[in-house]
Amino acid sequence: MESKEFLIESNVPFEQSVIWNYNNEFYQSKGIEAWSEGIVPHNVTSNSLVAQTYAKLIFGFLNDIALRTESNQVVYILELGAGHGRLCFHVLQHLKKLITNSTRTTPPFCYVLTDYVKDNLTYYKNHPQFQTFFESGELDFAHFDATKKTEIHLLNSDIILKTNSVQHPIFVIANYFFDSLPNELFHIHNNEISKCSVSIKSSVDPLSVPIQELLKYIDLSYKKTRSKPPFTQDRIHNKILQEYLNINEDTFIFFPKIALHCLSNIKQLSKGGLVLLTMDKGYHRLPDLINDKEPDLVKHGSFSLLVNFHALKQFCLHLKGKVLFPTFSNFSIELGCLIFTDEVNNFIELEGAYDEYVEKFSPDDYNIIKEMCYSNVSNLKIKDLIAIYRLSKYDASVFINLLPKLKHSLNVISLKERERLAHVIDLVWLMYFNINEQVDLSYELGIILYDLAYYSNAANYFQHSISQNGMQADVIYNQALCYYQLRQDEQFYFTLNKAKAMFPDTEIFTSLEKLDMT
Repeated sequence: MESKEFLIESNVPFEQSVIWNYNNEFYQSKGIEAWSEGIVPHNVTSNSLVAQTYAKLIFGFLNDIALRTESNQVVYILELGAGHGRLCFHVLQHLKKLITNSTRTTPPFCYVLTDYVKDNLTYYKNHPQFQTFFESGELDFAHFDATKKTEIHLLNSDIILKTNSVQHPIFVIANYFFDSLPNELFHIHNNEISKCSVSIKSSVDPLSVPIQELLKYIDLSYKKTRSKPPFTQDRIHNKILQEYLNINEDTFIFFPKIALHCLSNIKQLSKGGLVLLTMDKGYHRLPDLINDKEPDLVKHGSFSLLVNFHALKQFCLHLKGKVLFPTFSNFSIELGCLIFTDEVNNFIELEGAYDEYVEKFSPDDYNIIKEMCYSNVSNLKIKDLIAIYRLSKYDASVFINLLPKLKHSLNVISLKERERLAHVIDLVWLMYFNINEQVDLSYELGIILYDLAYYSNAANYFQHSISQNGMQADVIYNQALCYYQLRQDEQFYFTLNKAKAMFPDTEIFTSLEKLDMT
């Protein structure tokens, strides 16, 4: 029986398609659950090593500012589409340590979390791990819509960033951000450019499912309409598109018109311009863009596209800026730094940090090594696991992914490995940012420390679990066992009696009553 198809739209310019509304509806409806439930992947660009890389670059930027001026004006670090907020927490942890351990005096900074979804802003405001940063003025948050030219209202400090209101260049972080903004789509063939429109069909009745669910069922087809110069009214955008006329091969190219307008709008807020740090799937070298086939959506609850970093690079160069990209495009993710200022050669510390932490060994290289470790996990020993945890800068997601192997390896562990692993656990916890994922990390850390006979430390982690997730029978049971091993009778009986009162029908506590406390 032939399946029925439902036409949703026909021959609409790609950048105006309804699919962008579907993306927005998904994030609006899911909020933080888009990441906490594992629907949208995020660890590739929001891990502790990426954050340390960003922090090193930001620290270099702050030092460059300090060398040029003695001004105590705040430097604003603006993260676009911050989503779950985990990257921000990691960056702040690493950046604060760099500043504390430095003999240099850097200007004050304020990291601003921005998002289109207002429920996410409430999440930032109330998150307990952000409170000390809010209180110090080093963190703020704001609603931000990249498709509109707006002032940015910092909701914690009630400061409004508007045209020329900021003295120093704004440091912008676009981390997995440009890949979900509306793009124009062009087709190039025989040195000719065609504008692409899209038609969308669904395998289910669009009225029968929520809007945010429709992405699962749609198929896209494209129509090409030949275009002639000028392709757009914007002078610089038109110059970039004209460069693509030199392409002989048959290829589709995304053009990030909204992203470029977004950067222009933010640049106007500061007298000093902006510095952009951006990471995403995509390419900055023109040969890597050639021969791209008819695009399909990368679906993960929402959808994303490859970013045309070449267009971002050319846009910056046309504005007399400076661009930092790796010598070669990376295998999975690009990390570029674009300097949109009048003094492009005055960022020596920033450029040095980029050379050290991106050009020589980048987050993309790290991600390849990480995946290699996951693929060969059965061969890893305790010392291998410790080395990976250290390489990851104690990223909790890496720790969790390797947790089954770690537990299996604890039956054969040396004293030196035991001590090193206990140290690793404390640093993993320090870098952990809770977004209500299913794994109770504090409980898992407590179990490992108990197995290593670090009973006092284990009891503390069980208490962290109780504080974050409430009373759970297995957590209290293991906490009581810690007090038993420590011969802390009063704490043991207090915990046992509390557990029996809360969980009167739970049999595991009966075994605790039979323990010999002498």
